[in-house]
Amino acid sequence: MDEDRKTAVGLEKDILSLLDQVASPTLGIADFRTAMWSLGQALARRAYPMNEERPKNEQPKRIHVVSSVEDFDTVAAGVRDELSTAAEVSCSCLWTQYERISTEPVIDVCPIYQAYHDPEPEGNYDLLFVSSNIGSIEPISAMMMHTIVDRSFTRFDVLGIMSPVVHARARGALVEEMGRARFADWTEFAVDQRLGPDGTTLPGVGGNPSMRSGFDNPIQREDFVPHWVQTRMAARRELRRQQQNKLGM
Repeated sequence: MDEDRKTAVGLEKDILSLLDQVASPTLGIADFRTAMWSLGQALARRAYPMNEERPKNEQPKRIHVVSSVEDFDTVAAGVRDELSTAAEVSCSCLWTQYERISTEPVIDVCPIYQAYHDPEPEGNYDLLFVSSNIGSIEPISAMMMHTIVDRSFTRFDVLGIMSPVVHARARGALVEEMGRARFADWTEFAVDQRLGPDGTTLPGVGGNPSMRSGFDNPIQREDFVPHWVQTRMAARRELRRQQQNKLGM
């Protein structure tokens, strides 16, 4: 374990092992993706210990999970899959474009290239932002601003932020950037003290999460649409087609 890294108290050996695995730059893409999915499941279990059986007449909890495209099929999928066993889960997929445009002083930007959103859940729900690594806070801040402000996801009761590894100053920096973040519940397994030039922590997840997940370059990442999102978009198009056919009858 890196001497500049602090891990959460009471972590199981399998989680510590997963953190060591993803921090190794030599871990292959397929193994990295599998390990991140497992870490996502573990994050969900830590934040939502759903061991108790729900009362018969009680509605299942509603949870909306937001992540970037490179995390959608890995750590965020693990979170969604685990929560789906006991909750109604919807999601958003955002194509963030993080860039450090100045080093003296440090200036980071992160526009949203495109986005897919399930409809905002009816009634009260938990809004979770999931990231494989939180170093620079610009990507997570951009996702929060886009979802809450631009897309008006506002009916949530609980605001959560989940990541296997975060930077030591991430929480404070995010509150300075976005005051609403002071109400967020954070779930993380490790805290790194060092920050790399690409905005990720060191040792973090062994490099840039996008490249570690199999995207060779930004263009490939921007053109990629997760299969799950494709399926949902196709279902929406089919529903609109059926509605239009009914109106034309």
